[in-house]
Amino acid sequence: MLILLTGFQPFAGADTNASWDAVSSLADPPGVHTVRHRLPVSYERAADDLYRLLDRLRPDALVLTGLDAGAQGLRVESTAHAGTATAPDEDGEQPAPLTPGTTGDLSTTLDVERLAARSRGADVDARPSSDAGRFVCNWTYHAGLEWTAQRRLEGLW
Repeated sequence: MLILLTGFQPFAGADTNASWDAVSSLADPPGVHTVRHRLPVSYERAADDLYRLLDRLRPDALVLTGLDAGAQGLRVESTAHAGTATAPDEDGEQPAPLTPGTTGDLSTTLDVERLAARSRGADVDARPSSDAGRFVCNWTYHAGLEWTAQRRLEGLW
């Protein structure tokens, strides 16, 4: 099994980003190969990086992590919104539509309640969420779901 794990570079003058710290500290379970990639905090560059990785690797699973400094604990996201971004990225860009041609929000087919419950069983403060925010992590989550839907890869999780 091949898993693609992504986190983000530090932004806004920070030295670290908890999303990348989490991704880089995870150990590979037996029988699993993990590719880790640190995405730029840029709407366009992050989506482009993700598309290239997905096209090249064709992973069995994709785990996108992001940082919400106001969140308490881990939030397992179900929905990536197709709304407009509310903050400029590290390139100073703030796109209007989330992804060209996108008609609406996209959701995972995974049971996020079950994933959150399993995380809580491992002593992680986790809960399901249906709002990935309005910044680069939501944009990238939407890009990953859109890539999967366009290729009809229902087996990717």
